[in-house]
Amino acid sequence: MTDSQAIAVRRSTDIAQVEELEQALRTGIAPDVEKVDAEQQARELVEQLLSAETDEELERPEAEGWSNFVGVPFEVQSFVWRPSSFEDGQPVFLVVRAIDLRDGRLRVLTTGSAQSMAQLVNRAKRGSLPAILELKSATAKESGNTVYWLATPEAVAEQRRQEALEEAKAAEAAAAAGESTDAASE
Repeated sequence: MTDSQAIAVRRSTDIAQVEELEQALRTGIAPDVEKVDAEQQARELVEQLLSAETDEELERPEAEGWSNFVGVPFEVQSFVWRPSSFEDGQPVFLVVRAIDLRDGRLRVLTTGSAQSMAQLVNRAKRGSLPAILELKSATAKESGNTVYWLATPEAVAEQRRQEALEEAKAAEAAAAAGESTDAASE
């Protein structure tokens, strides 16, 4: 296989590839990628399976549009990106591997939402994947377009708030106990 035929698996764990994705999102221009024929797609699939880092990556559930799962909590594991063939919208889209927290099922989700992709790029660059997230949506008043973004599910956010409050109370109690010990030793 020559260098021009090399297959690029664009993983969320490959920071150089994530930065290439970030540039595509910023400019609206997809990186130069050759058109992929059926044979090359088959080779790419084999390459993905050979480079799988977990047993879950070896399983290939059918891809589903993430927009079909608005409000469903997922543990987002990783993503790969691909050039988009759509005329409108972003020049790329993501294929996201995530665990459906309702039933523990591994799902492969696709999204072309600029905001969702930007959020996942940011998380990948900061090393904060896996993450528990849910897709939110709203309809823009003027255009009527549906806008999507990712958010921490309210139950997870509430649990984190409670944990932070408990930690603050414990630190306050420890500080108060330290002050009373100091006063007693004087």
